[in-house]
This record gives sequence, C-alpha cells and structure tokens, in this order.
Amino acid sequence: MSDMEINPMNKWTNEKVSDLALMKFGDMPILERMEAVSMTHMFSFWKEVQETMFCGVEEIKRLTARIAELEKQQKV
Repeated sequence: MSDMEINPMNKWTNEKVSDLALMKFGDMPILERMEAVSMTHMFSFWKEVQETMFCGVEEIKRLTARIAELEKQQKV
C-alpha cells in the first residue's frame, strides 16, 4: 500500500460515518450544525464541513444584510 492509498476498511468506515453525519446533521439549524461539525474529525467529514461552512457563510451574509437594513430604518 502506498502513502496515497487508504485502507479499504478505513475508507468504508469513513463513508459510513459520513452517511450517518449527513442524516443526523442534515435538518439541524445552521448554528447547531456548525457547532456539531466543528467538533468532528475532518477527514471523514470533509464534505459535511464544506457544506456547513457554505451554509454558515450564507446565513452570516443574510444576517449582515438584515442588520444593515435595521440600522438604516433606525436612522430614518
């Protein structure tokens, strides 16, 4: 086995853990999902981490725009 190959048992385990994480975290609110994913081990959860970060960024953008809107309304 070369350095780049993954042991088949590790690959299978990583896939199953990822499947479970997607089922478990899929319907969570973004803040809880980000917290849960932040504590997972990155190798087997990379896709979930990436998707969660994307959703988190979108939520932050939405909230930032809402704050700006409220601040603008308050000044009027």
